[in-house]
Amino acid sequence: MIVYCHSYRFHLGLGCRSGAYLLYGINSTLIWLFCVLSSILSHCYKTSERGTATSTFIWGVSLALRHTAKTLAACNAVWLFLSAIFQFTNLDNTCWCNSNRLSLHSKAYTVITYTEPFLTGIKIAWAGGLVMAFLTAALFLIALNVLRKRPAKEPESIPLQWMAPESSH
Repeated sequence: MIVYCHSYRFHLGLGCRSGAYLLYGINSTLIWLFCVLSSILSHCYKTSERGTATSTFIWGVSLALRHTAKTLAACNAVWLFLSAIFQFTNLDNTCWCNSNRLSLHSKAYTVITYTEPFLTGIKIAWAGGLVMAFLTAALFLIALNVLRKRPAKEPESIPLQWMAPESSH
């Protein structure tokens, strides 16, 4: 959502902020993929016959993926922290960054005066980003409720007074 909103901010294209967010998102996806693959390979190693060349290779690749994912995650956290510092100290508020020179190259431009169509476009982009974020969260919650394992129902307990034999008077 952030990349979508920043790439449609004042002009189309990939700038310093949207590029930083895109790089963070790509790294996060890669880290997730490495963790999942490491988990799958670790499971394969545990279920395989130990001591063979294949099982040793699987174990080594699983370990390498896990360590690579942790290292990339640490670098990604530093990148996000530096990106926030650059944004809040206006270090990325330069003509080069604001003109989206990264993606537009020689066709890059900087908006000096914001006209009504620009502001309308910004509002539409932010509304679209919020709707996409809301739908993603809603789909996640729906999937979580559908896929979670529910505990087996226990039979309803019968109060003790109903179980006691009737006494004859």
